[in-house]
Amino acid sequence: MAEEEEETKEGEDSPPKKKRSIKKLLIFIGAPIILIIILIVVAFFLGLGPFGEKEADKKDGDETEEVVKSEPPPTFFELPEIRVNLNTDNNSLTYLKVIVSLELASDLPEIMEERNAKLQTLMPRVIDNLQIYMRELRLDDINGSAGVYRLKQELLSRVNRAVQPIEVRDILFSEFVIE
Repeated sequence: MAEEEEETKEGEDSPPKKKRSIKKLLIFIGAPIILIIILIVVAFFLGLGPFGEKEADKKDGDETEEVVKSEPPPTFFELPEIRVNLNTDNNSLTYLKVIVSLELASDLPEIMEERNAKLQTLMPRVIDNLQIYMRELRLDDINGSAGVYRLKQELLSRVNRAVQPIEVRDILFSEFVIE
């Protein structure tokens, strides 16, 4: 009996064992598992890690890069300087001076020579369309980069309508001065 009393005394002296609650188990074990699952799903949708491109996909991508690299360089056609007075409310003279280059869709050199000759014959129509449009611009219309971008897009659509069936990819401003 003495031994039993000693054991009970020792049991009372030692700190009682804490029961782990189910909530703590879920937090410390469940949360990392859920986090790992979320990371795997995100990696799958982004194509990262082992979920990325397969070898067959990479080969197809390499072939398309070779096709793009083999495309001939773009051809540029420079327009003469265009100078117009802008539409102002206070009847003051404000001029817009631009020098524009047209980026043509690339083709074989023989076809490009023919297109350049045809474009040269259509040049009066192109310049007329551009001047008529730009004369009606106000200073506020071309203010800032957004205004210049809208001008560029509008000029591109007008040039493409004037030179059909020739395709103009882009309009590049060599000079853009408001005087």
